[in-house]
Amino acid sequence: MFLMFVVALTTLCVTNNGLENKENICVTTEYELTMSSDRNFIILLIDTLDGGAFSDVVTGNDEMESVFEDFTYYDNTVGAYPYTKYNLPYLLSGIWYENQMPNEEYFERVLTESSFFDALEQQGYAIDLYAPDFDGINSQTRQRFENIGMYTKRPSSYTTFARWQILLVGMKYAPYDLKRFSWVNPGAFERLKTVEGNREAFHMDNNMDFYHMVTEQPIAYREDKNFKFIHLWGAHSPYLYDKDMNYIPEGGTFTQCMESCVTLADSYLKKLKESGTYDNSVIIILGDHGQGAYYEEYNWNQHPALLIKGVGEKHEFQVNSKPVSFADMQDAYIELLDGSEGSTVFDGIPDVRNRRFMWYDIKDSSHMVEYEQTGRAGDMDTLVLTGQEFNAGE
Repeated sequence: MFLMFVVALTTLCVTNNGLENKENICVTTEYELTMSSDRNFIILLIDTLDGGAFSDVVTGNDEMESVFEDFTYYDNTVGAYPYTKYNLPYLLSGIWYENQMPNEEYFERVLTESSFFDALEQQGYAIDLYAPDFDGINSQTRQRFENIGMYTKRPSSYTTFARWQILLVGMKYAPYDLKRFSWVNPGAFERLKTVEGNREAFHMDNNMDFYHMVTEQPIAYREDKNFKFIHLWGAHSPYLYDKDMNYIPEGGTFTQCMESCVTLADSYLKKLKESGTYDNSVIIILGDHGQGAYYEEYNWNQHPALLIKGVGEKHEFQVNSKPVSFADMQDAYIELLDGSEGSTVFDGIPDVRNRRFMWYDIKDSSHMVEYEQTGRAGDMDTLVLTGQEFNAGE
């Protein structure tokens, strides 16, 4: 087994120039806790923050509602897609992906043609994008984002890296009874990434990393306006933390994970308030999609939570049941940039409307099916087919 591993590794190193130092695009934590003393626009995307679960956990609970004072919670919001991959670029650009072009071309188009990014730059905002898995970031598109650069990445521990590699080989080639000694989570390799030189750490979407950063590090200040898009692991499985961010070794429930997300948001909002930058900030807290498969009745993740606070906005936590769609977000951003409150940005939306939702299987996005939500966001009975399908290559 060891000989097989050495031969395979040597071949890969030679054919892929594995022993050379390479410049890699790195999404760092640089400026993540640097806030503008003038104006901030923050989108805190907590992955899988389900609207139905958020309502059950927060609404009617005075302690939970107090976390989101000044915010309006839009409890009838329909997302664009069932999974993260296309919801993130859509939220930042309003450009639909309909299998009409290769993925790489679409993501590059989002980063270069987003009218929202154009508006931010025209108003003098520096743009920070903390989304390490966002496709389309390359040597050209990265130039819009001050926290993304071409730096040399390396493992923080070559010994650990080698040991985990050998365990992965064991998972594939070891006799069946020995495989239980070879298990390693492939996602753990992300935690070994470091950035060489005097650079900030490689940005992770890990909840606990963000929580420790927010609770332990001070806020820094800058004079120019600042936009931040921060993507966190959020309520994705596995469910490892409770309301107080205590680790649950045996695994918890989705509800406990939702409660931990409230604590995560609370820690960030408290940090902004302590720094004096809360009132001069537009803050949007949302899920990129819901989690119908593991919460109540099965649905297609079409119902994310959405909360908005404008600059200087002050009031108790409130719920608004306007039929909102992710398709409305681009106009809402512009209104918020112009000083509107979060409680009014969707006032022009009719009380009854159909909202588009594009479904695809997570294993194969080359086939998309269009639906319209004719009722409440999370109601599967009112989610109806339009007859439109979008297939790659057609």
